[in-house]
Amino acid sequence: MKIRQNPIFPTTPIELVRELSVLWRELATSLNALLVAFQGLDTSGGNQNRWGSGVDTTDDVIIDDSDAGLVLKSPDGDYWRVQVTNAGALTVTNLGATKP
Repeated sequence: MKIRQNPIFPTTPIELVRELSVLWRELATSLNALLVAFQGLDTSGGNQNRWGSGVDTTDDVIIDDSDAGLVLKSPDGDYWRVQVTNAGALTVTNLGATKP
C-alpha cells in the first residue's frame, strides 16, 4: 500500500505545532464564550443571555411524554406538575418541596 501525502496536513513538525496551537486557541476561545453564556455572565457584570434569565419564544412548547408536564414552583416552595387528560382537562400534582 502506498501512502500519499495529504496536501492539507502540515509537512514539518514546526508547521504542525503552529497549526495545532492556532486550532487549540480557537477552541479555547469558543469554549470560554460558551461557558460565559451558559453561566449568564457578561463583561459588564449583568445577565444578558437567555440561559441565565429564562426562555423567550414565539413558538409552541411541546411535551410529547404524557408522564411529563410543565413543572412550576409555588411561592411556598412546593413544585407542581401540570398535565392534560385525554378529555383536555388540566391536572395539577403536588411534587413536594424537592425539585424533581
